Amino acid sequence: PVLPVQVSSSSAATTSSDAASAASSLPALRHIDQSKPVRLALIGATGLVGRACAQHIAQNPDMGYTIAFFVGSALSVDKPMAEVAAEKEGKLKAHYGDDFWHADEPDASLKDALVCDVDALLAAGPEQCDVVLSFLAPRFGHLEDTMVSAGFRVVSISPHRRMDHPLVVPAVNGTGVNWAQLRCIKSPNCCSVGSTTALLPLVDMFTVKEISITTFQTLSGRGDALYPAEKVVGNVYPIGATEEKTEVYIANEVARIYSTHPKGAQITPEVIHVSAYRVYVQKNHLLDVRVKVEETLPLGCAESMLAAIYGQVKYAGEVVVTTEVGQPRPKSHVEPNKITVGNFDISPAEGGGSLIRVSVIVDNVAKGAWGNAIDITSAIVSAVNETKGA
Repeated sequence: PVLPVQVSSSSAATTSSDAASAASSLPALRHIDQSKPVRLALIGATGLVGRACAQHIAQNPDMGYTIAFFVGSALSVDKPMAEVAAEKEGKLKAHYGDDFWHADEPDASLKDALVCDVDALLAAGPEQCDVVLSFLAPRFGHLEDTMVSAGFRVVSISPHRRMDHPLVVPAVNGTGVNWAQLRCIKSPNCCSVGSTTALLPLVDMFTVKEISITTFQTLSGRGDALYPAEKVVGNVYPIGATEEKTEVYIANEVARIYSTHPKGAQITPEVIHVSAYRVYVQKNHLLDVRVKVEETLPLGCAESMLAAIYGQVKYAGEVVVTTEVGQPRPKSHVEPNKITVGNFDISPAEGGGSLIRVSVIVDNVAKGAWGNAIDITSAIVSAVNETKGA
């Protein structure tokens, strides 16, 4: 069961006071000069998500970012990113099968990009880095706290203290976020990014009573950690009772992200039911999302009605709609920083109202991880410069 944390008003006030006191003792946040490429530090740069982020930024200089620090473990320090990538991707290919695991050739610039340790970044300080992107495993999450204390802006996908900081999917709950003043912003679990994005048109349009999410998560969602081959190769592996805690993460995070939505008060962890499975696919998670709504909807035009709802211009930057039978599928997904929705259905719900079905594909490495972190970073940069201009 999902157990949401309840905080009394007195303890919440104390926590807020303590946080304000701690923040006042930290170094002032620095301005970000948008006239030059924004300088990023990737912590966990040599992990699967970090490598993918580095590759994308290297191949897309028009994004306006440059990576000033590639921070990795002692095993990778002073090695070129391209060399580390080849080594780690080689292990994945050897473990899961050459015909199964496919890796892109590292960008040429990554052959000269040397991995450093966290001490090098701390020694350089915030003067040499505008935003830190953290892709750290939870056991190394304390390094994020060190970064914040040193005056860095941190955007993190790590589960470490995820619920202690603002949890943001900019297109869903970014309105009203004090981007320029926040020292640490968290991005949720990749399935939570995909789920909250897919739910937005339905929450905007209808009165949501209950949500069920079944995830079919691909092997890249585990990063460089290798599952025993007998559990996952050619197989489906239920992960609800494992140490991954995905089901709990998703329910709590979806509820948290919708807590500020005008129609989100009833979307609590208790009405969100999640089942999680790992499947023998390399990338792009499939989510089966079923939403019980209060309204009684027509049954004969589910596909056209839901396609029209999702196809509205205001969602175009986040959503691709397909009405092709048998879609969406992981290997057909072509927009890494958007979700794809389809396989629509509407049926009568038990006890009244309607049950809406939407199938969702989210690129768990891009949109669900570094992509959302970059969206948050872009919002920070814009807000800092708007504040400076004002």
